[in-house]
Amino acid sequence: MKSKQYKAQITILDSEQKIVTDLEHLLSIENGTIDDIEMSIKELKNIILTEIQKSILENEQTEYIKKSLLESHVMERTLSQ
Repeated sequence: MKSKQYKAQITILDSEQKIVTDLEHLLSIENGTIDDIEMSIKELKNIILTEIQKSILENEQTEYIKKSLLESHVMERTLSQ
């Protein structure tokens, strides 16, 4: 269980680092046009939304696995009695 939590935390940290890198890139545009900046903001927004969606999906999958394991365990105990 702890391993999954650590893996999720590492994934989140990797995502946060990517966002920081993208923000740094966005802020480094000195002579960029408004269109360049708008495109960078849209790209950053898409990255953030994608990371949120991946995190939600991973959480849903984890909950489904937990529920399935619990049901399986209950079924085994019921059959063994």
